[in-house]
Amino acid sequence: FILGWEAFERARWLPKGLVWNDHAIAARGVILAEFWHLYRRSALFEVAEAERIVELAARTAALLANKRLYTYASNHGMVQNVGLLKLIILFPEFDAITRYRHMAVERTLAQLQYYLSEEGIVREHSIGYHAYGVWLVQGAVKFLQHLGTRVPSGYLERLRRAEKFMAQVQRPDGTIPRSGDTKSNRVTELRSM
Repeated sequence: FILGWEAFERARWLPKGLVWNDHAIAARGVILAEFWHLYRRSALFEVAEAERIVELAARTAALLANKRLYTYASNHGMVQNVGLLKLIILFPEFDAITRYRHMAVERTLAQLQYYLSEEGIVREHSIGYHAYGVWLVQGAVKFLQHLGTRVPSGYLERLRRAEKFMAQVQRPDGTIPRSGDTKSNRVTELRSM
């Protein structure tokens, strides 16, 4: 499946449909990183296939690092940051790794300042997006720390407040109020938004 996608995407000259949509690119980055983590030590590993996967991961990272495609003020930008950070961690051999790493860290820290209010509320106007945003920020913080980046304590405090707020609005059965554009009332389903 991944190799079929690699051939399809490599043949694209222009975006068609949602091929280069920010969420789609970021999701591919996360999936490629998770796949590579398992595949590189697998008995199924083949050098020729691995080279194509690494090339696809490099193209995906380049798209995520592209300033013109970056969406700062919403979960889209945070998804892009998380995807790029995960690729940087799992594919440290990229030629542009130093530039990507610097960019991803700076972008993520800058976006954390905006994305989470001082009160710990994700600035996306619904409980569903708050739940999704908390999950994204938790991942971003984990990846930043893995890369040895010191996350300012103020941002960690905002995340703690966001988690506390999430716990306060979540019902005993694990559901949340369907307010704003919240599409599901199950927190676990919101992670795939």
